[in-house]
Amino acid sequence: MSEAHRGRPQHGAKLIKRAGKSSWYVQFYDEETGQTRRISTGTADRQAAERFLASWLKPSNVVIFDPRPTTEASHAFLAHPRSPVPEKEAFNREFLKRVRSLRLRANLSYSQIALAMGVPEKRYIHWEKHSPMPAYAIAAFATIVGAHLHFVLTGEVEKNE
Repeated sequence: MSEAHRGRPQHGAKLIKRAGKSSWYVQFYDEETGQTRRISTGTADRQAAERFLASWLKPSNVVIFDPRPTTEASHAFLAHPRSPVPEKEAFNREFLKRVRSLRLRANLSYSQIALAMGVPEKRYIHWEKHSPMPAYAIAAFATIVGAHLHFVLTGEVEKNE
């Protein structure tokens, strides 16, 4: 049986309603994994879901994750000595709060930020609620939410010198 006969979209995406769910979902075929994926639009309103789908399909609205380090920002961060390294638990707790706050400030849902970072939604949620995201993902996160890398890492606002 061909992929098309199993209802898997070969190109593009479509809106669907899942049984027992009130929200609309964007369903698309992930060529990399060979699986159909779904992300929530966060709304039960069809027109709002259609607007979400239209904005989701615009390439300019999707930031593709680039795992290469942001060299300039990394060097700037390392060039300025900071206060002693905080305790691991305290740092993690504050970092998770900061990440959540920045995502909300950018008005992004879990599914939107996960898609922009190129990771599964469950993985992103884990990074925000339980365990800080790995170092390779922090620069991409900062870019997506429009925050300075230094602030994401430390919670400190850099003063211009």
